[in-house]
Amino acid sequence: MFKFLESEKALDEHLANQIIPYVALAEGKSTFSTCKISGHLKTNIWVVSHFLPIRFTIEGKEGHEGMITKMPFAPVPQLNLPFQHLQD
Repeated sequence: MFKFLESEKALDEHLANQIIPYVALAEGKSTFSTCKISGHLKTNIWVVSHFLPIRFTIEGKEGHEGMITKMPFAPVPQLNLPFQHLQD
């Protein structure tokens, strides 16, 4: 706890890990600093990136302070299917 308070970063390593799904759903660009980049944080970013058309960047090394940035949603291409949708 003291390491986090002395770091003057926005989030501790646990909250940084837990906030990733919410940051991923937020519109626009999001950036936050953390007192420690953990393996859990990197795993959450990897998982969320496989479900949503977004991109995260991590500045810093695992086990050290860092900055996380989420870039806005990429446009989803519209599919032109050769059939019409069924109606009830």
